Amino acid sequence: EVQDYLKTLCPDLQITRGEYDEDTRYPDTKTLTIG
Repeated sequence: EVQDYLKTLCPDLQITRGEYDEDTRYPDTKTLTIG
């Protein structure tokens, strides 16, 4: 899968689900704290 390949490039990759994604492994939103 594309996600598995991207995680080999960047292990800290954060993925969220899009409007048309059927894969439920990923959340709808992700909140990041900066600073």
